[in-house]
Order: sequence, then structure tokens, then C-alpha cells
Amino acid sequence: MERFSRYRDPSTGVQAFLLPVPPRSDSSPLLLALLPFSYLLGAVRFVLLAVLVGLHTLFGYGLLGQGIARLILLVLGFLWIDVETVSIKRRRNVQPLPFRPRRGDVIVSNWTSYVDLIYLSVRFNPTFLLPVSTPPPAPANTSTPTKKTGRHTGIGSASISASSSLPTVPRQPIKGFVCVSLWDAVRRTGYPPAFDAAGYGEVRGLEEWRTAASGPVVVFPEATTGNGRGVLRFAGVFEGWERGKSLPVKGCQIWVLAFRPDTPTPLLPSSTHPVPAAYPGLNPLQHVFRALLTPLIPRTLHVRLLDPADSPSSGDFLLSEWIGRERLGDVVWELVQRVGRLKGLAVMGWEEKVELLRELGRL
Repeated sequence: MERFSRYRDPSTGVQAFLLPVPPRSDSSPLLLALLPFSYLLGAVRFVLLAVLVGLHTLFGYGLLGQGIARLILLVLGFLWIDVETVSIKRRRNVQPLPFRPRRGDVIVSNWTSYVDLIYLSVRFNPTFLLPVSTPPPAPANTSTPTKKTGRHTGIGSASISASSSLPTVPRQPIKGFVCVSLWDAVRRTGYPPAFDAAGYGEVRGLEEWRTAASGPVVVFPEATTGNGRGVLRFAGVFEGWERGKSLPVKGCQIWVLAFRPDTPTPLLPSSTHPVPAAYPGLNPLQHVFRALLTPLIPRTLHVRLLDPADSPSSGDFLLSEWIGRERLGDVVWELVQRVGRLKGLAVMGWEEKVELLRELGRL
């Protein structure tokens, strides 16, 4: 969309904030034939999903909660979960180490959808930590003056205006984290960090939450969702925690993984949820409704895990191999890119997304 072209990352050309759409094509006869059945099946799936969410809210603890969450993924169409362990370094005749986070460990991932949250709940039964920050100030000018090229006749293709660029948005510090349930995290999908912790409880640092958790904790350094086409610039989620520490990290394990959504098709829209619903109370129900109204074609969730031997908490980690990226956040940002085979969007972060949401009237 030309209107949002200024929200593209200038170094990669990736637009990471808008929902990916399938290539334009006329409605196929198969799609039209399946439409009545899709509505009927969608209603049944919605009722089943509502029952499962209610059961998970009441009994969503331990193995029972993980089993219910897996059933929720099945209702959403994710029949298969493709999990692959990726090694950054080449090791001959050496199998990757098991990916088994324990109590007090930190799981780091990119964030594309509420589906990611449900998978993490199924696999690791973790504690979800969402960052708290302050809203970036609105720029005085939302666009820069356009520059005309060609003959200034004002007609036809001879008058061409260059796209206005996004004003520089100052980075905002992360004040701490709030501990949220799975469904509170689902409702925050698409939004930037919370600016007011009211309703979420106490704001604490990562170390406090990590040591108090009954299992591993999940941190999303992007601090918001993207559309899976690149890794957003990381927020300063590790800045306070890593102060006084050196790499490799000691005292806990850092587990890195990446989600790779499928390319959307006319029959299966994208599972990513980069922009929240127009009405906060319906987020992300509008996206879920669209997903349930699609034909019951099996989806595959692609998850790529970093070999623990390559983790920044591994004894094999060598800081000399990361010249120019000596900080934990920089190292993990690079690792998520390599694991997920994704582009790094150094200019686009949650602060720029706030500007988009303000323009859309959703913040």
C-alpha cells in the first residue's frame, strides 16, 4: 500500500507492520464452492474454540493446560508443527543438544502472532513477560516535504512525487516487565509495550521475574508483533539485566528460537497478526474469525530452534566471534535472524509501529 510505504525498512525494503496478503487472483470455483461449508464449519469451530479457551482459563495448568492448548492449535487448523534444530557452527558427527528450558531460564523469540504464544504454552508451559515503557513523543511533522522530479507540469507521469520518509522516532527505555497469563498476552498481540501497568500487577526487572518463576520465562525483545518477514529492531529489554554481566551469560540458560509463518494463499490467509483490531475489545477475535472461516486445510507451524551449544549462555560461546556485537541484545538479534533465516530490520522497531497505529487510529 502506497500510503504506508514510508514504514518500509530502508535497508531491506521490508514492510514488517502490515498483514501479508496473497497474490491477487480471481476467486476460484473451488473457493466459491467451499464458501457455504466454510461458514458452517467456522461456526462449529468457533463454538469448540470458545469451550477450549474456557477450559484452559479454568484448568490451564501443567500437562492438562498444555494438552488443551494443543487442541486449540488443532481447531485453528495447525495440524502439524514442524520443529527444526539449527546449528550456527558446523560440527561434524555431533548431534544438536536437546532444547529443554528449565526453571529460571530465558526463552527469546521473534513474535508474529497469538499462535506463537499458544505454541510456547504447549511446548514449555512458561511464564510470559511483557515489557512496560513510555509512549514515544509524536513528531511535530508526520511527513517530510515531497520532492518533485521530472517536468513540473502537474499532469500525467511527468509530475512524480517521492514518498515521504518516516521522521526519526526516539528510542524509549524499557522500565520493566509485567507477568501476564497466556490469554492476557494473546489480547496484547499487535500492540506495542504497555504504557500503563494498571491491571497487570507489579512491574519488576527481568532478574526478579526469572528467579521467582516456576518455570522458564518468555521474553519478546521486539516488544510487539511483526508479520514474519523480518526481525524488528530489539527494544532494550536486556539493558538493565545485563549490566555488570559479561558474555557468555552465567546463572541461567538463554534459549533462542524463531517462528517462520507460511506464505498466505487465497484459501489460507496469513496467520500473522501485526496490527491489532480496530476495537480493542475484539483483539484478536476479528483475526481469529477470519481464520476459522477458511476451509479446513491443514496448516503447518514452522519453528526453528537454536542448538543450545550456540547459545550466548553456552560454554562454547566465544565473544571474539562477535566483534561489534558485544552486548547480549545485539547477539540475540543476530541469532534470531540466522535461526529463522530472516532479515534484520535495524530501523524499524516498536516505536515506529506506534506512529503507524496512531495514523490508523488504533492507539
